[in-house]
Amino acid sequence: MCELDDVIEYLELQKAEADARREIRIHHNGSDEEIVGGENWELPCSIRSLEICNLKTLSSQLLKSLTSLECLDICNLPQIQSPLEQGLPSSLSELTIEVFPNLQSLPESALPSSLSMLTIEDCPNLQSLAESVFPSSLSELTIKDCPNLRSLAESVLPSSLSTLTIEDFPNLQSLAKSGLPSSLSELTISDCTNLQSLQ
Repeated sequence: MCELDDVIEYLELQKAEADARREIRIHHNGSDEEIVGGENWELPCSIRSLEICNLKTLSSQLLKSLTSLECLDICNLPQIQSPLEQGLPSSLSELTIEVFPNLQSLPESALPSSLSMLTIEDCPNLQSLAESVFPSSLSELTIKDCPNLRSLAESVLPSSLSTLTIEDFPNLQSLAKSGLPSSLSELTISDCTNLQSLQ
């Protein structure tokens, strides 16, 4: 017969393992072997945070099946032109897109309506942002090292935005102060060598 303490210890262990499975990191180790992500994977639908890096590509069904996912970090999937074309879970609140040299634009309505934090980094060929690309729920936006993105039109930034960070925009020449959302409480601009002033 099991002792009560043994049962409690077992249940605590099971809970700890379940909590651990809520955050998963998948990184290719840089070997010559090519890995295609998600074709035969069975990730628990209960995971809340997922980081995927250095895979050859990614199955579109993998992300759609993660109905509890809140945080997603995707980095360097060279055969994917846009990570948004894979479809994102509607539960997502934080998204980081890093090292996508083939990404040229962010299409309209591609981001989930629940998104509150977005980071776009090291996308050298990103040239444009659709007028309605950012959801009205977005409160924090960071864009770094996207040298071909020349402007941030006032119609692009949502009225809900409270924090905006812009770094390493050598081709950004002007930013209309009047076009910034009135909700903005924190603005950081760094390494924008051709930006003369906020007008």
